[in-house]
Amino acid sequence: MYAILEEQQEADQEETKKPEMEQLVRALIVAADLIEDFYLYAVKSEELQLADQAGLMWRTLAKELTNAGLCRIADENTPFQAQLNHMEGVTDIGDVPEGFITNVLRSGYIYQSIVYRKSSVIVKKAEVNTNEQNYRN
Repeated sequence: MYAILEEQQEADQEETKKPEMEQLVRALIVAADLIEDFYLYAVKSEELQLADQAGLMWRTLAKELTNAGLCRIADENTPFQAQLNHMEGVTDIGDVPEGFITNVLRSGYIYQSIVYRKSSVIVKKAEVNTNEQNYRN
C-alpha cells in the first residue's frame, strides 16, 4: 500500500516539474540566442580580441547545453527538413545542392526529443533552365 502511494507521489512530483523544466529550457534558449547574437556581431565587427572572446563563450555554452541535452539546430549545408527547419526564404546563390540550407538566420533547439523551436533558414531553390522555361511558354 505504501509503495503504491510513494509511486503516485513521485509521479505527481514529475508532473509538477514539467512546466518548471519547460520554463528553464526556454530561458536557456533565450540566453543561447543572446550569446549567439553577440558572437555573430563580434565576428562581423572584425575586432579580433572581441571575436575570440565571444567565440570562446559561444563554444563553451553550446558544449554545456549539448551535454545537458539541449541540442542546437543549425544545419547549414544539409537538406531542408520541415520538422526541424522553418523556411524564411529561398536563394539561388551558394555551393550547395538544391533543397539544401544555405544560411541559418536563427538556430532552433531540441530538448528530450521535443522541438522547442525550429531553425529559421534560407534554402537553395531549384535553378530554372531558361530554354525549358521558354519552351513551356
